Amino acid sequence: MRSGAVIEPDGQDYVNIQLPQLRVRIPASCPHKGAPLSRGTVFGTFLECPWHGALFDLRTGRRLRGPECGDLEVTCVAEVGATPEPPAAEEPGQ
Repeated sequence: MRSGAVIEPDGQDYVNIQLPQLRVRIPASCPHKGAPLSRGTVFGTFLECPWHGALFDLRTGRRLRGPECGDLEVTCVAEVGATPEPPAAEEPGQ
């Protein structure tokens, strides 16, 4: 990994990748042939698959180049510097 730490929570199902401004969660396997994406290379906000070079945008999950395959499902786990919103105040009588 060049710019991002890869962590494997939830057993082997998902990989978290820390980007400069956010942390994203993606499937642990490439949709092309099942390559372990934890061994991929991160370039800025892009991930290159270690087996066949498919390149994915980690902000959207879209495959940008490489072998024909589906996009990645990307979930934003946390934004760096984001402050959690306080719970909404309940109105009297609820």
